[in-house]
Amino acid sequence: MNIEKKRCVDVGTEFCPCNLAVTGDCLICTRLQNGKNPGALPIYDGCDCDWMGACPYNELAQNGGRPAFRRPEFTASLVERKDYGEETVRLILSVGRGVAQKASLPGSFVFLRRASEGMEGGHQYDVPVSVLWTDETHGILHVAVRREGPKSKMLLDSKTEHNYILRGPYRNGLQGKGYVSSSYAQGKKLLFVTKGIGAASAIVAMNQLRPLRETGKLEIRWLADDTKVDRNLLEEYGNMVGVMPEYVALVEPRREARLPETVWDHVLKGYAPDVVAIMASDYYIETLGEDVRKVLPDAKLVWNNNATMCCGEGVCGACTTMGADGTILRMCKCQMD
Repeated sequence: MNIEKKRCVDVGTEFCPCNLAVTGDCLICTRLQNGKNPGALPIYDGCDCDWMGACPYNELAQNGGRPAFRRPEFTASLVERKDYGEETVRLILSVGRGVAQKASLPGSFVFLRRASEGMEGGHQYDVPVSVLWTDETHGILHVAVRREGPKSKMLLDSKTEHNYILRGPYRNGLQGKGYVSSSYAQGKKLLFVTKGIGAASAIVAMNQLRPLRETGKLEIRWLADDTKVDRNLLEEYGNMVGVMPEYVALVEPRREARLPETVWDHVLKGYAPDVVAIMASDYYIETLGEDVRKVLPDAKLVWNNNATMCCGEGVCGACTTMGADGTILRMCKCQMD
């Protein structure tokens, strides 16, 4: 996709400056790039960033060259477990009102592991999981996990586990998430296209937009491919957000991912959404995104951040990719519009 701008999802928050500022790898601040830590190295006099909020360089200098807070890791107790078929499990966890409030924003995800793996030494079992639902009043968090690889199997295979270690919430589960914010979406038409468990990110976004939709200040449609996810799960949360899924099949003729042509043409040309959010694999994001660009060149795109997540702080390198200009992008923090 043609990316116009990139920024750090954590800049200006309580988690800025982070460890990347200390190591000279800040995504935003030119003074902190190339090792310009004010606590240790010569000061670079130039300031070339376009960030208008709290200055990461100044914040780091005032903090003695040390990073700000890191995401907490704590024990979350299991309220309820529900299995949807053989592969998908919904966990409802008690996390406290503060965490639930922060996790209610679109693009939120957390790292989870069984408490039996321990607070120390168990990080290799951390599973990044998109938030599905939050109850801020009671401090409750819902997540849905599909049993796929070793980490998710370790997380789900014990049905006697009553506590989980949770780290987060993190914010960068969606790219272009500003386009599904209440401030941008008001008065617009939104289309969500989901495949499998990627629907979790769409449900959080639709829930945030529910007050506007219920007062007629925006429109939402949801096309869902229920491959690898139980329809009961989709419809349960569809009822909760007030937007029911319209089931479609994402087909791949000649390895070209497409919605059936009649459905896609009818929705794009007839409904004409201002924002299209695609929550699926990168393959579908890229191909369906090209369709949107051809039919609706002015529509804004939102998509799942499918980068490999491990530490969530941009340090381990698991999420890195090469940008078009040759720079290294740390996708657990880099927000691209």
